[in-house]
Amino acid sequence: MSGRHQFRTGRGALAELLKTLHRVGADLQFIIARRAPDKPGTGVVFVTPLQGDREIRAASQSGFNVTQSLHSIRIMGQDKAGIVAELTQRLPKGASTCADWRRP
Repeated sequence: MSGRHQFRTGRGALAELLKTLHRVGADLQFIIARRAPDKPGTGVVFVTPLQGDREIRAASQSGFNVTQSLHSIRIMGQDKAGIVAELTQRLPKGASTCADWRRP
């Protein structure tokens, strides 16, 4: 599961949101936060993974929209110039898992 939360920006606002997830032991591996240019004074944060009832409940009670439809791919390996461009070219349309990828 993943979560999305729109919040009022300000000193410590994001840290306060994430503190609740930390308290329940969430091991977040992916966090993206940005200001919302179309709504001054607000931002949006995406977090994943949310695992187990305790983390999902804490996220929901903190105002996160919990979803299974926010997808991400974690790729680990040695850094190399151009690796992201090369990998994205290998992602065929409709591939839903890494097993669906084919090496050219």
